[in-house]
Amino acid sequence: MSRSYKKNPWLKDRNPWAKRMANKKVRRFKKDLANGNAYKKVSCSYNICDYKWRTTLFEHLESEKRWAEEINISRRWFVRSIGEYEYDEKKEIKNWKKHHYWK
Repeated sequence: MSRSYKKNPWLKDRNPWAKRMANKKVRRFKKDLANGNAYKKVSCSYNICDYKWRTTLFEHLESEKRWAEEINISRRWFVRSIGEYEYDEKKEIKNWKKHHYWK
């Protein structure tokens, strides 16, 4: 069987716990809810995290390089305790593929 890949490198930030809490709040609402979209007024929609963002491989590698440099330069006390953070490009490519490219 061949492996399928995503057509676009999107990453979703799902938070099922927040959705579950919002649904629970609607179910336990004491007043009558009108038919239709009235349930949306019970809980704030910004508390439910459904974010999507697109990051290409090049953008991901650049941001990881910058992050590694910041960690090694600005947090010397932290670096001394755990050792220097080593940037591994093969590892980062695999990480990007895992979260953005593979289904």
